[in-house]
Amino acid sequence: MDANKLTPTTAETLDALTALGQGNTHEISARSGRSRSATDRALKQLADAGLITVVDTGADPAEGTPTRYTPTTTADGPTTEDTVDAPGADHHNNGDDTVEDADAGIGKTDDHDNEDQDDEVVDQNDDGNGDGNGDGEDGDEDEDEDDEDDDEDDDEREARKSDAAPTSAAPALPSRIPDRVVLLLAGILNAFPTGIDATTIVQISGKHPVTVKKILSAMEQAGAAIRTKPDPAKGNDKELWLLGETNPADVDPSPEPPRCPACQQVIRQGQNANPRSAGTGTPRQQGTTTNSDGSAKFGPGELRALVKAFINEHPGHELTVGTIQRELQVRLGRAISPGAVRNNCASLAAAGDCQLVTDEPYTVTANPAPATDSTPDGGSETDDDK
Repeated sequence: MDANKLTPTTAETLDALTALGQGNTHEISARSGRSRSATDRALKQLADAGLITVVDTGADPAEGTPTRYTPTTTADGPTTEDTVDAPGADHHNNGDDTVEDADAGIGKTDDHDNEDQDDEVVDQNDDGNGDGNGDGEDGDEDEDEDDEDDDEDDDEREARKSDAAPTSAAPALPSRIPDRVVLLLAGILNAFPTGIDATTIVQISGKHPVTVKKILSAMEQAGAAIRTKPDPAKGNDKELWLLGETNPADVDPSPEPPRCPACQQVIRQGQNANPRSAGTGTPRQQGTTTNSDGSAKFGPGELRALVKAFINEHPGHELTVGTIQRELQVRLGRAISPGAVRNNCASLAAAGDCQLVTDEPYTVTANPAPATDSTPDGGSETDDDK
């Protein structure tokens, strides 16, 4: 392998070993500044490339002595032991001694070669920790330290990300924008802890009775309002409304109607039932004196008289059913059905108590004032004629 093609870690490991002359994994790692596991991998690559060799220290690998390495240029030179034991080293010996020394030198060289091969086999069969003892303990420690280093690096990256996060992030929007009418009615209910009837709520809020009825029903469905039944025994003949436990800001003013948990069909409330299917519902109780909104019922002919009086109060004006209904609601402070107003207008027109102007929209006007008395010849009566 060309030394110029080494990775940065491998090159730094080789430079550290060259500076040391020889050393084990721990010494080379401390010199290069790389982790022990990275140094182990670099040493293996250098050994496979033939750039370093294992130094024979004569120690038993079973004792746990770390393997020592040296660059190939240093290891290729003859060692002191080879020089002493080499054939012909002792020039004063006779030929037999020279042969014996040569044989001994050859034997030692073979022994050294075998030991080098054994060391290489041990290095190849160890746990990959590069410590040369084959017990795997240092390798586990290296891996644990590397994992800790990786965890610390991850923590540092997460800390930098959190520090770099913008501090002026937009606040989370609420899941629902509170309805103004719901909050208004909730404030009214909160001001009357003992309960308040729907008619009084309409008067205080200034909202249309239909709107108040709709919002109260939505609040009741969400648990933000509680409806109490009339209790004549306590002197209360009207339905009262109390503030519930649900936050009014979470109330949907137009909620989905309640459904049957078994068939998922919409459960119609009694006050919202279709008049055409009223025969299948609960019949109206006889003798009741209040409407569903808590207002007192009109007596027989009472609404007819009110409609007639209002029409006659505005002679010459064309009045629609909607105009009459709204004006009477404001005047009386209670809900009035536009259908009931139309029926009474039709009854008055049929009886000649008012005049029908148009059918669509249904509009009526007061009868004209009766003409003054006149003389038989058509002249008006004067004081002189009397």
